[in-house]
Amino acid sequence: MDRKEAGNRRLASGDFQGAVEQYSAGIAVADEPLKAVLLSNRSFAFLKLSRWQEACDDAAASLEIDPSAVKPMYRRSLALEQLGRCGDALKDAMMLVRLQPTTKDFTTLAQRLKVAVLKGVDSAADALLPVKVLEEALSEKNTVEARVEALKKARGLCVFRGHTDTFLRLGAVPALAQLARDESEEMAAGALAFLCVMASGLEREEDEEDPPQEETAVFDVNKPLPVKKSAEAARRCIVDDVGMAGVVDIGRLRRKMFPKDSSSSGGSCICAVKLLGMIGNMDDSSGLVFLAQCLEVIESEALQSAALTCFGRLCDHRRRLGTTVKALRDSHPLRLCIEAGLGLTQVSLVDSLRSAIASAFSLIADKERSDTDKIDTLTVFKSMVEPFIQSSETRHQVNGLMALATLFAVDRPAASHIIQSVPAVLMLIFEGPRQVCTCDDDRELQRWCADVTMLAVGDVTTRKSLLESGAVEMLTELLDCSTEGCARAKYICSLATLAAHKEDVRKQVFEAVDFMETLREAIEAVKDERQQKGGDSNRTLVAGIFEACAFLCLHASFKERLATAPRTLAALLSLPDAEDLKNRSSLPFAYTSFLMNIFRSREDKFRPRKKEYPYSEMTDAEADQLEAMYDKMPEGARPVKNGEVDLGPAELAVKLRKASMKATGTDKLGVIRLLCGALLAPGVTQPLCAAAAQCLNLLCRETEHRGALVSAGAVRALLAASSALDDERARDSARQALAQLAITTNPNLLAYDQASNMVKPLCELIQHNHELLQFEAALALTNLSSSSASYGDELRTSIYRSEGWNRFRDLLFSDNTMLQRAGLEGMCNMCQCELILERFAEGKGGNDLKIMLAFVGVDDVQTCLASSGALAMLSGVPEVVPHLAKQENFLNILAVLAHDDAGVQHRAAVCAVNCARYSKDDAETLRKVDVALRRATLTGKAYEVAREHISGVA
Repeated sequence: MDRKEAGNRRLASGDFQGAVEQYSAGIAVADEPLKAVLLSNRSFAFLKLSRWQEACDDAAASLEIDPSAVKPMYRRSLALEQLGRCGDALKDAMMLVRLQPTTKDFTTLAQRLKVAVLKGVDSAADALLPVKVLEEALSEKNTVEARVEALKKARGLCVFRGHTDTFLRLGAVPALAQLARDESEEMAAGALAFLCVMASGLEREEDEEDPPQEETAVFDVNKPLPVKKSAEAARRCIVDDVGMAGVVDIGRLRRKMFPKDSSSSGGSCICAVKLLGMIGNMDDSSGLVFLAQCLEVIESEALQSAALTCFGRLCDHRRRLGTTVKALRDSHPLRLCIEAGLGLTQVSLVDSLRSAIASAFSLIADKERSDTDKIDTLTVFKSMVEPFIQSSETRHQVNGLMALATLFAVDRPAASHIIQSVPAVLMLIFEGPRQVCTCDDDRELQRWCADVTMLAVGDVTTRKSLLESGAVEMLTELLDCSTEGCARAKYICSLATLAAHKEDVRKQVFEAVDFMETLREAIEAVKDERQQKGGDSNRTLVAGIFEACAFLCLHASFKERLATAPRTLAALLSLPDAEDLKNRSSLPFAYTSFLMNIFRSREDKFRPRKKEYPYSEMTDAEADQLEAMYDKMPEGARPVKNGEVDLGPAELAVKLRKASMKATGTDKLGVIRLLCGALLAPGVTQPLCAAAAQCLNLLCRETEHRGALVSAGAVRALLAASSALDDERARDSARQALAQLAITTNPNLLAYDQASNMVKPLCELIQHNHELLQFEAALALTNLSSSSASYGDELRTSIYRSEGWNRFRDLLFSDNTMLQRAGLEGMCNMCQCELILERFAEGKGGNDLKIMLAFVGVDDVQTCLASSGALAMLSGVPEVVPHLAKQENFLNILAVLAHDDAGVQHRAAVCAVNCARYSKDDAETLRKVDVALRRATLTGKAYEVAREHISGVA
């Protein structure tokens, strides 16, 4: 039995070879029942060591002794699977399912093995399919319909069977390129769609009939997108066998044939454009000219959309390559594509156009250029945007404003300069909205005018210029005359931004506009529209309302009015639902930004310091000192600030946090659920993740909210945020919120995966240089380590393996008494961990014992309780006592037998009696303990513990 326990300890610590040795020693002397267990355990250790045959043999030997034991049967099945004997493994798995049909591990294994066995049966026939299908597609003896059907089957083999490499080896690429020139539109479309599938590497649903769509996964925006090996091989093969020029020639051929057949969908030309997006590059001028020509094919919006997507993809790919390639120069084909795109008038292409323009502008604005490659980006952008702003056609004006708004995201100085230097821009954004809206284009123009206005006032120099021209009066008039809901929301944002410029401007703005009344009108408008059109309609307008409110909540005066209007706040918070915040739009970020601004006060500083000099080389304290120095300087000598805000006092923030928790009617967890849903939604952005995590952090400030946070899934959401966030401050906010939840939550009520996943971020937080964060992390880990749940030992082991013990010990060297105490309390709870006890039993914890004994005698009672508690637990292990007794300050624990605190006295008595019990052969230790116990005046629990020992000695 000792060998079994020793082997189990080795397994738990990850020493699998050591476990094998212990089990082997036990097997040699064990009787049959124990031998079966030891063989099964050694089989598990062999599995961990990837020694599959030995694992299989041990499991089989264990089953010979006990044929109905499920553990060795499961382990034999796993080993057989790794040995490639899936049929034999499936027999064991099916038996396991019959014995325990509700065990998920068994049913999952059985299902996996069934699939593997079936694949093995089909593999021989499967290998012949690509050859047969390709022959059918290329045979001129077959009808066009039969060949097109064969091409569809070939696409299916690539998507669902992974046969791309097989088709490449069969020489499919040049043959398909030849078919792509066929007079039959269906044949050419099928061949090009086949090439697209091989080059994309994307999987599709079985019922999809169209060519493969764009990838939706989110990756690092500054690195090349990952490409599957099979797709990369296909792209190389297409470039080598067909060439980019060949693809462009095919595309031109399909485009020429396109108008001749009015019944044709133009699928072949669309596929050629998509293929060019996968293999082309921005240096190929013929490809860019071809794309510009496709944008002029007004007969097919699908072709124009594909051309926009292709152009954007090529620009984005080139930008992601960074300095690994030469910087792109301004060229006529590049401008031709941009001008052709901005010349489009179809409303359905707006999203594709904006994406393509954003990619192109980002590439042109690339700052990583050598001196010889530098271009005058301001002149380039101005020449592209100005003609459309000055156009007399409304749709072209809309596209010009859209391009200008996009430019703000990639090159704000250039966009601001255009606004200030091109009179037509200011004339359009202030006069355009005054026109009567008679069609969708007029309403679109109004929205973009409002959008550019909001972006313009966000720039300090442009805002100052606009204020000097009477911007408050003009924007107030535009707000009054605007009938488009999103535009009104943007004008509110603009006015709120102007109000942050200076105190006198703030007074002027708030006197001119009743924002609360305007907000109520907007909420009612949204509710009416959603009742008529459904719950998911007009997300853009809802986003605009929250964006406006986020700006307004930068002013304490508005927050105070909101705090006294609970019905308005409740109506506002009830506008979005869970699906709204999972949607990839501006709504989730606008919503969380609004919550963050009402939840925080002027004392809360979440935004990271600016990345530019001098802040980039300063600590927070140094940056604060610099700001204080600026405030003392004469006004004319101060650096220009981009506005001033006042989020109000802490009491107001607390009031709004509590009101928000009560504002969602019957669902008291509504706000929290929405925040958690936003954090866990696929493709969540860094700014949204940071804002939502900070909102949850602020809600954790009040302990009364923490139970609701845990119930609503905040632990899972914060765990996701703490691992996903790049910004250090935002990551700390997520970890601090996790710590606060762990401090006040009974660890036995947490699911194991949640509790165990909290360990890593908390062990990282405990090393922070901020003492409050260290303290909260220590308390959180201490509470988790106190778990008495079935997984409590595993949780403590996880903390130990994450360096939790060392982190607790590091706190003992702090000058802060509370941190020292927190460290000792954590060590005390961790003394229940088997690995810790084993470490001390082996004599590896001498320094830790000395430190604990040193803290026993300090004046702080809580510290004494923690250190004496740890020693009491350690002394319960016989092997530890000799190492404890030989410490030079061992008498410290005996000295506190006379302590005034009953708890300290009780723990000291337990330690003393254990030392006496396990030191029968150590006369000196026995004498010390006996003298100390007799001299001490023990009461209560301490006396009860020591009475038997004293009586026995007497």
